[in-house]
Amino acid sequence: MPRGKNILLAIAMVGLLATTATGASLALRYALDETTGTTAADSSGNGNNGTYTGGPTLGASAPYNLSAYFPSDNKYVIAPASTMLNALGVSNADFSVAFWIKPNASTGGWRSLLHKGGADFDRGPGIWLNPGSNRVHFRVSTTSNNNEGTDSNANLPYGAWSHIACVKAGN
Repeated sequence: MPRGKNILLAIAMVGLLATTATGASLALRYALDETTGTTAADSSGNGNNGTYTGGPTLGASAPYNLSAYFPSDNKYVIAPASTMLNALGVSNADFSVAFWIKPNASTGGWRSLLHKGGADFDRGPGIWLNPGSNRVHFRVSTTSNNNEGTDSNANLPYGAWSHIACVKAGN
């Protein structure tokens, strides 16, 4: 998917829950409450610290705490390639991801919120905001299709915080 020219998002508190045969466990949790530095600390206890890339604005106001503001393309958090994160969604494994988001504008381009994969068409998972709207576009690669998923029914409101939870359960 082509990337938008401007992302114009504030994102706070990202949680990723992986499900295995032994149950669900928190794989990653970024509070995104740092005010300086380049490390997005993982408070899940799994050591999956991320790296702020491109200099997003840290310490922006958000529900329950602070957030990171990503005012343009090439500003994001990159997570490490750990064994736990690499296993996310493999062999149709269930998972969920939740986060707070505050879109400030629509740019007409696909605005990436979360993407796991080495290429743009990898969906392990992928979450975007649709071009021209603020509908959440959630996709995941499965054994039968590399692009299964859904879109939200409603647009996210501009300038307001919304809580998003995306769940992949079953085949």
